[in-house]
Amino acid sequence: MEEVNRIICVNQQDLFELLSKRRVDMYTFIPQYMTSAFCNREIDSDYSFFQFADVEDWIDFLKKEFKILPDPFTKDRIDTITSGWIGFTYRYLQIKTKISSRELIDKIPLENLLNSYAGLHTVDEDMAYDIIVKDFCL
Repeated sequence: MEEVNRIICVNQQDLFELLSKRRVDMYTFIPQYMTSAFCNREIDSDYSFFQFADVEDWIDFLKKEFKILPDPFTKDRIDTITSGWIGFTYRYLQIKTKISSRELIDKIPLENLLNSYAGLHTVDEDMAYDIIVKDFCL
C-alpha cells in the first residue's frame, strides 16, 4: 500500500479508536459515519485536505451531520482495539475496491466485519483484504 493511503487508513483507525475511548456508541456511529456526506465526499475522494487533517477536525464536521451518541453501556460494547481495526479495514477496503463507504457498509455490514475480526485481526491487511473480498464477493 502506498504511504499516502496508509496515512488515510491510520487516520480513520485513529478516529474510531478515539471515539471508542470516549465511550461513543460505535454500533451507531460507524454506520452513520460510513454513510455520512462528509465521509463519502471528503474521505472517499482521491484527495482531500481532511484525509490528512487531525481527526478532531473530522469530528467537528461529523457533528454537523449527526449526533455522536454516548455508549449505552451494554455488554456488547465494541472495544478500542476492535474499533480501530474496523476503521482501518473499512478504509483499506474502500481505497482498494473504489466502492463508496456508503455502499461498502451495505455490502459488508458492521456485524459481519465484527464477526471477521477474530480470524483476521492477526493477519496482514493484504491477506485480510483478499479473504474479505472473496467472502463478500466484492
